[in-house]
Amino acid sequence: MKKVLILLLVLLILFSFSVNAESPINVELDEQPIFFDTEPIIQNGTTLVPLRAIFEALGASVEWNNETRTVTSVFDGTTVKLTIDSKTAYKNGLGFELLSAPVIVNGRTLVPVRFISESFGLFVDWEPITRTVLVSSTEMDWTTRTINRLGFRKNKLLSVYGGDLSGNRQSNVKVDVGFGERDYWAFTNEYGQLAAVIAENIILQNEDTEPVNEDGRYYPDEAKVPGTESPCLDEGHVIADSLGGVSNAYNITPQDSTLGREGDQAYVESIIRQGSGCSQFVAIITYPDTKTQIPNHYSYKFLVMENQINVEFDNVTPEVINKNENEPAEDFQASTQIHITKLDKRAEYVIITNEGSVDVDISKWVMVSEKGNQSFTFPSGTIIKAGASLKITSGDLAGTGDFTMDYATIWNNYDADPAVLYNSNNEEIDRY
Repeated sequence: MKKVLILLLVLLILFSFSVNAESPINVELDEQPIFFDTEPIIQNGTTLVPLRAIFEALGASVEWNNETRTVTSVFDGTTVKLTIDSKTAYKNGLGFELLSAPVIVNGRTLVPVRFISESFGLFVDWEPITRTVLVSSTEMDWTTRTINRLGFRKNKLLSVYGGDLSGNRQSNVKVDVGFGERDYWAFTNEYGQLAAVIAENIILQNEDTEPVNEDGRYYPDEAKVPGTESPCLDEGHVIADSLGGVSNAYNITPQDSTLGREGDQAYVESIIRQGSGCSQFVAIITYPDTKTQIPNHYSYKFLVMENQINVEFDNVTPEVINKNENEPAEDFQASTQIHITKLDKRAEYVIITNEGSVDVDISKWVMVSEKGNQSFTFPSGTIIKAGASLKITSGDLAGTGDFTMDYATIWNNYDADPAVLYNSNNEEIDRY
């Protein structure tokens, strides 16, 4: 009997550890934390929080009907009704389908925080690194949402002179590295390494109206980042001067001088120049350790003329990664010719097309309904021939397309719910 009790105790400890392995979910309203007496949970991709705390934080009334197990809340002329275990919620009498129904946990009623907040005219975002739901009374622009997703929301704002050549970097800061009125944001991590650069719009340098010297620079030279002084290193840009960047320490990523300005980073810059700029630019820079300032990998995502571009490469000499420096890698060519060409949310299907001249293997690529976090993984051996298309349907339409997702219904017909296509490396290829 004693052995059985010990075994049960061990199992309970292991179960408790597995349940609590992930960090708790936090909720903030206008950057102020909301405290709950019961931990929020995630169910079917939806964050559920204790109803009384969230309604009181929003300033909304709350009324509970024990017979019907229905909660009614009113705020600023809007009435919301939800029923326990029912996925149908009502806003001013109009029904909406929830991804996850309200539930009772440990005697507390938990309700979907996004539906509640957005019904009352608020805006919601998710910070995955800290597992924080961000509720805001003002609409968040692309830059704010991107900063949230990357986990740099609490980085300190630092002002730096663009011509500063010291190369000194501080930890956990954000710096505007765009010349003039441009907003290009650079972020450092806790080790002072340049970890990311983002810009909602990249605006090309204008030599006719901007103070550019004969070398095409805004300032005489780039910064000298400590620890990177070497005859075999070239102080390159994440965003070059020609794209409106500035030559200070928070825009510098030293690289092998053989790579110079003719390798993959230069190729990325040439794509942007050929497109007369770009939008939604995100560069992620990674390092082999926490001490060096020399990156070992770059990841770029941006839109050129509404086409999603994704490029990744290591910080090595061009000969190592490509035989021809001036040609994109084969995976990049494949990525740019596959597009989502139709999304019918009511008819519940999506079509992807190979608009290139070569066949493309999309084995293990993933199609995602972003709002519901519902996904379909293409099986091994899936190839889209040049010029051909594939149709992916919901479970309700099984047999009417090339592939069927394991859900009866998928797309949200009322709110923004993009279809997003990822390749086997989890890189975003296209969204519709």
